[in-house]
Amino acid sequence: MIHQWSTIIGTLVLSYEEGDPLARVEDLVIHPDTGKIVALWVKPLTLSFRYGILLTDDIIAWKRHVYIKDERVIAEPEEVIKIADILARKTYFLGNRVRGESGKAYGRVFDVDFDDKTLYLRYLFVRKSFLFFKYQPRYFHFDQILHVSPDSIVVEEDDRKKEKAKDEVLVKEGQPVLDA
Repeated sequence: MIHQWSTIIGTLVLSYEEGDPLARVEDLVIHPDTGKIVALWVKPLTLSFRYGILLTDDIIAWKRHVYIKDERVIAEPEEVIKIADILARKTYFLGNRVRGESGKAYGRVFDVDFDDKTLYLRYLFVRKSFLFFKYQPRYFHFDQILHVSPDSIVVEEDDRKKEKAKDEVLVKEGQPVLDA
């Protein structure tokens, strides 16, 4: 099933066996190089620490709620080494600026969507804003991302994507592609 970040925030994390509420989803931890959702930031309801990390490998089922074995799979962020490395890079998707290769500004990421089976990002939803006005919404497929840094996400320009598609059509039709 396809989920959007904006609709999963606040989702309950339940015990698979008993159905007891253990935590609430607060955010996603996304690997900046692969686009894979590697963990969920959660607010534990039964543990003493304020925020925790739930590795996506520990999710048993994702339906209306997220189901896990028990609260022992929720850890403090510092305890999970691979997550600590990703967090130390400070490369976030949500709220990050998006620009083209030429430097053209497209706005900021306000939402993402992903498949809960593969746990990979599919699209970034971007829009510009000025004061409280939101305008020029657009989306970018994850394959269009060239680089993710703490300052911005660089995406392929639309013209380059069109040229690439045009070349693929020419090759498929068996026509030679002429280089200038």
